[in-house]
Amino acid sequence: MAAGLRVTFPETGALPAKHPPDCPSTEQATPEKSHYIPTTPERPLEQTATIQGEMPAGTFTPPPEDRGRTAL
Repeated sequence: MAAGLRVTFPETGALPAKHPPDCPSTEQATPEKSHYIPTTPERPLEQTATIQGEMPAGTFTPPPEDRGRTAL
C-alpha cells in the first residue's frame, strides 16, 4: 500500500457508493425505423460538481525528454 493513502477499505465487499448511480438518458431519438442511437447515462451538473470537488488534486510531472526515440 502507498504511504499516505486516504482510502479505508472495508473488510469484505465493495466500498459503499457516495452518490447515486447515473440516471438513464432522457433522450429518445429514433432516426429511422429499425435504427437506434445509443445514449450516454446522465448525471446532474450539481452532482458532477460535488464529485469533482471531492477529488484530490492531481499533479503531473512530464517525463524527461527521450532523444533516443524517433517520431512515428
